[in-house]
Amino acid sequence: MGLPADGRHRRLCVRLGRFPRSRPGVAPSGLVRTACHKELTISVADPPAEPNDHSSGPPAARFGPARPDAPASPRRLPERLAAAVGPLGRLPRPALAGLLVLVLAAGLLAAEELTAAGRVRRGVRVGGVELSGLTRAAATDRLLAAAGPIQSSPLALQAGPATLRLPRSRAGIELDVQASVAAAMEVGRRGPFDSRRFTGWFGRIELPWKARVVSGRLHRQLTTLDGRIGSEVREPTLRIGGRTLGPGGGTSGTAGAATTAGAVAVGVVAGRPGRAVDRAGAEAALLAAAAAPAEATVQLPMGERPPSVGPEAARAAADRATTLLGAPVEVTAGGGRADLRPADLAPLVRTKVAAGRLRLRLDPAGLDRLLRRQASFAYTEPQDARFQPTGSSVRVIPGEAGLQVVPGKAATAVLEAGTAGTGTGRSAALPTTVTQPELTTKEAKALGVKEVMSTFTTTFNAGDAPRVHNISLIAAAVHGSLVRPGEIFSMNAATGQRTAAKGYRTAHVIQNGEIVDGLGGGVCQAGTTMFNAAFFAGLPVVERRNHSLHISHYPMGRDATLDWPSTDLKFRNDSPYGIYITSHATPSTLTFTFWSTSRGYKVTASTSAASNFRAPATRYKDDPALPKGKEVVEESGSSGFDVTVSRTVTRGGTVVRRDSFVSNYIPWVRVVRRGTGPKEAAEPGAGAAA
Repeated sequence: MGLPADGRHRRLCVRLGRFPRSRPGVAPSGLVRTACHKELTISVADPPAEPNDHSSGPPAARFGPARPDAPASPRRLPERLAAAVGPLGRLPRPALAGLLVLVLAAGLLAAEELTAAGRVRRGVRVGGVELSGLTRAAATDRLLAAAGPIQSSPLALQAGPATLRLPRSRAGIELDVQASVAAAMEVGRRGPFDSRRFTGWFGRIELPWKARVVSGRLHRQLTTLDGRIGSEVREPTLRIGGRTLGPGGGTSGTAGAATTAGAVAVGVVAGRPGRAVDRAGAEAALLAAAAAPAEATVQLPMGERPPSVGPEAARAAADRATTLLGAPVEVTAGGGRADLRPADLAPLVRTKVAAGRLRLRLDPAGLDRLLRRQASFAYTEPQDARFQPTGSSVRVIPGEAGLQVVPGKAATAVLEAGTAGTGTGRSAALPTTVTQPELTTKEAKALGVKEVMSTFTTTFNAGDAPRVHNISLIAAAVHGSLVRPGEIFSMNAATGQRTAAKGYRTAHVIQNGEIVDGLGGGVCQAGTTMFNAAFFAGLPVVERRNHSLHISHYPMGRDATLDWPSTDLKFRNDSPYGIYITSHATPSTLTFTFWSTSRGYKVTASTSAASNFRAPATRYKDDPALPKGKEVVEESGSSGFDVTVSRTVTRGGTVVRRDSFVSNYIPWVRVVRRGTGPKEAAEPGAGAAA
């Protein structure tokens, strides 16, 4: 196919098939471009020669139709391609060259975008670390590895003559790896006209580290520097009745007396500027030196810091305090009322600097103590629900809720009432809250305390008054104990240490195998009684120790000793019900009773024969009142032995628990008084026979 020439323009000829060979003597003119394998031939020919042009051969000879005998190409160019390419032949050569440049540039841009997709562009470095061509993850790993040594290297923070040398992390400056990677990934991606898209092909693109300041850490170090070279800002404060309020709101100085009208004088103590490291400037300096070499010195700017509370704000706080302390403030709760005098409130006034103001407040804890003294009607203690055994049953006495003031809210209410004015409106209703008892009525009823679970009584000598007294004290301490389900009862915890301050007296105790006098003698009577009550209740005994000596008026093998704080008696309430313990002491008996819900337990016990007898040792006591050679047995002593008590707990014929309690009793020491006095004189008439 050929495009006709009009004699004024160049012609673009597209031939399908092979280009015809030149005839002898006729040279083809113009520019000829041939596609691969010469299957497609695009020929741009010169315009036809003018009449005086003597080029050999007619145009038809140069651009004639394809030879009929030429074989057909298997890949023919469609007609529309010729139509699309045709207009290009009419472009001037410079325009065609420019178009070619644009096409090449577009190709290069597309190739660059394809190769840089998801990766850092060529030539990009962060803080000297090469990131060219890395993915975001790989760049992050490389910067993390590079940031570690930098973060651990020290910096010197210098403010005036003071210097602090410490690791960057403690200084409050951190290299931000994620932000640094984001900055690297952003290079060349700020739109189609971003000049840095190709900059990396011809040189480096150096980016600084991104960093962040951890203000809390930095400010701690700046506070240290301020303490060395700075002077603290002194905020204005108040002087109340001769006492100056300190920085924390407390007071110093001597208390001032109220005036005759009852008011307390209030004055202003002016503030004073200080000198310190400029916080904002310090943060900027550290950010600039985030990746500086180790031991680099960072100069921190200093500046004067004025008080945050101005004179007018301080005067306003003083006026408010003057109003508060100018007259009494009435407080009410329920049907009660009381007046709080200015002299009572003055020690409770506190100030706090906040948002450029000197805020006035009252100390909640101090006000609570004042109200408990002067407005006790606003406080009632809660009463626990109680159990009252009557005969063989138990009645639950309902508990009572309590009432108490909410200190924080009360402080706000009193302050607002006292600063509202000087008239009759200076009254505050105290905010109160209901306090529930530790054991509510509902909880008490749910514990199932309703009948006798177990009871046991022991006897003792009523003539030993100190011992009888001690037994009554420990019985009173245990009375009313409540053991909730799953809890462990401890005799030592229930009674506390037996001391003279609690009224315990000196009575007989066992020490080193002998009976001697000691404080609190008789408590083991209570231990033995309690052990047997728990024993026959079928409860698991957690801790029990027998007396070192066997005491005949205790059940064989079922005694229990106590000694503060190491020797204790403990049992666990393994029932789903509560156990309420009552005690009853007489001059010769002690009874402990467990009240709960019966589980139908039957407890049987058997005691083994005594075994492993051990003879007592003899201790001699020199007695000058006895003649030498004479001996008197003061304590006959007894042998030590071992005995085992076995317990079986059953319910409905099924064994619930079997356990044994072994007791090892040491011998009672035999005590003999030995005479060391002069020998007795011989009786008259005695002697040998004459």
